[in-house]
Amino acid sequence: MPPQKASSLLCKWQSLILCQPHCLRQQSSLLKHARLPTHRTLIAAPQPNSGPLMSRRSDRALPAIISPWRVWGPSLPIFVIILTVSALCIFNYQKSSSSVVAATLYALRTSEVGRRELGDEIYFRDMWPWIWGEMNQLHGRVDIHFGVKGTKGRGVMRFKSERRGRMGKFETKEWSLETEDGRKLQLLDEGRGDPFKNTIKSISTPQYNRFNKGQGLPRLRASSEAALERKAYTTPLRTGALGTKKGMSAVYDTDTGRRQAVTIVQMDRVQVVAHKTRDKNGYYAVQVGSGWKHPSNVTRPLLGHYAENGVSPKRHLVEFKVRDEKGLLGIGEMVGAGWFQEGQFVDARANSRGMGFAGGMKRWGFKGQGASHGVSLTHRAMGSSGQSQGGGSRVLPGKKMPGRMGGHQVTTQNVKVVKVDDEKGIVVLYGCIPGPEGCLVKLSDAIKKPWPETPTMTSGVQAAGEPLRATT
Repeated sequence: MPPQKASSLLCKWQSLILCQPHCLRQQSSLLKHARLPTHRTLIAAPQPNSGPLMSRRSDRALPAIISPWRVWGPSLPIFVIILTVSALCIFNYQKSSSSVVAATLYALRTSEVGRRELGDEIYFRDMWPWIWGEMNQLHGRVDIHFGVKGTKGRGVMRFKSERRGRMGKFETKEWSLETEDGRKLQLLDEGRGDPFKNTIKSISTPQYNRFNKGQGLPRLRASSEAALERKAYTTPLRTGALGTKKGMSAVYDTDTGRRQAVTIVQMDRVQVVAHKTRDKNGYYAVQVGSGWKHPSNVTRPLLGHYAENGVSPKRHLVEFKVRDEKGLLGIGEMVGAGWFQEGQFVDARANSRGMGFAGGMKRWGFKGQGASHGVSLTHRAMGSSGQSQGGGSRVLPGKKMPGRMGGHQVTTQNVKVVKVDDEKGIVVLYGCIPGPEGCLVKLSDAIKKPWPETPTMTSGVQAAGEPLRATT
């Protein structure tokens, strides 16, 4: 046993003997087994207030405080450098793996000028390619250049593309190759067009909008002029005409020999009453009247309107919109049956036959309830008109219910003109059109068919104007 350990044990046993006499037997047995060193003096225990740390002195010197800059200062520049280099490497990796770099590199491989100067197997010049420049697809700016090499030589390829608007597409401004001898070759061929037109896409694609589908479309302008431009494609080139439905008949088709039903419409003194212009009214339209009405049955304001334009009072007065001022007929001109041609298509509008108050089965085609098996007196009833608490405890607007049926304007599109009799003012239409016999019918060129090649002037005027043709 080491001497230091033996001396400590001896001191411990001595203190135990003095304090606890009843343990003498156990302590004596332990002392027999302890080996005490010979010629060794014991060191006394320290006394109170004898050591340097045994007391708290007010004038004791405090330890020096180490500055944090001395600990972190030497390693901070190294940390900043590592962080900057790592960020640049990450950004460069994102650039090198982007679709823009891949597209430009593929286009260079397929370019005749690039293969002639660099040869085959065109790829990045360095093992770790570095992409210089800006690649900001969010704001529509791409301006990059990087080194390339092939089997014949090396060079630097530069690509620059910009996006004009937020909804527009990218347009290539520069795509060139700079060789080792300082020559700058333009790779963008005007004959082939822009190879990156549909490759580079904006990452700020707008959300789907049912009023503006696709990209590159201009924004809708909120003005009356813009509204007229949007509706110009479906606005007729010339005015329509008014007629009276005389009834239905049948004719035989000379080509097929089949009997087909037709509707006879007669025109009665159809005349142009007034004009509507964009400068004064905001749009172009022709006011057409038909029939005759006694002056005593016409109100004074309307009678003054007829007198101002030099037209006799009319039974019916209707307005037809036209695209531009070329479709404005002269005030007082007559519009006869020859205004339409045989074989052309027209749209017929008239008020449908009124059928009075009708139930849900007749008005909306409801199936109805069962004819037996527990149904009592509700065979033709409409049933429930809505939910309770879940639907707001109300009848929702537009609910199909019993009510007055008919008596509203109905349009039949693409009705073919079978025959025209200009002397009698009769226009024969294929099939049926809405309205009862004797009702007023508005006829105009079909908007879903090509515009007919007809003159702008009426048949009663000798001077022939320039014909209106379909526009694409």
